[in-house]
Formats: sequence, C-alpha cells, structure tokens
Amino acid sequence: KDWLKMVMGPCYTKESSTILAVLIGQVPYWGVRTPPELVKTRYQAGQIAKGVGPVETARSILREEGIGGLFVGYGSNIAYAAPTDVVKFVAYEAIKRQAKASKGASLNPGESA
Repeated sequence: KDWLKMVMGPCYTKESSTILAVLIGQVPYWGVRTPPELVKTRYQAGQIAKGVGPVETARSILREEGIGGLFVGYGSNIAYAAPTDVVKFVAYEAIKRQAKASKGASLNPGESA
C-alpha cells in the first residue's frame, strides 16, 4: 500500500487502490479459470463427443492446438469480467465505509460481509 501511494502520489485514493487490486487479481484468476471454462464451453457447443471426459478433452486441445489452445478467450474473459468486478468491489467498499460511519465504530465480521 505504501508503495502504491508513492507511485500514484496525489492520485492515490482508496478507490484507486481497490481498482488496481481487482485488475491485478484478474490475471491469475483467469489464468486458472480459462482452461476449464474453455472445455465447458466446447461441451455446451457440442464440439466434444459424448463420453469424452474433461481431462481427455484438455489433452486433445493441448495436442491439436498447443498450450495456447487452452487459453483461447483469456483476454476476452478479463475484458468482460474486470469492469463488473471493479464496480462490485468499489461499491462494496463504499457501502462498508458508509455502514461504519453510520455505526460510529468498526464493523464486526458479520456486518462487513
């Protein structure tokens, strides 16, 4: 946080910190999530024969398309999810701040959720 304040200088706000954290978090999240989403989507589109499991499907994609084949849609997933997640997290933080101000004290874990 201190590093971020130093780098951003006067532009630093709690919201900018939240936005940056969400955007950074998208990269590894979709790195893990894209391959299973790709396999699921191909099943739903009828591109995978019935009876072929997800592991065999992933192996087939690796064989035929290489490692990049498992990450088709990675950028699109981030482009779709990032703005939505930014709005959710910034709104959550704002609501939490308002609740804390209304209460006049720290929120307990149940109230924070």
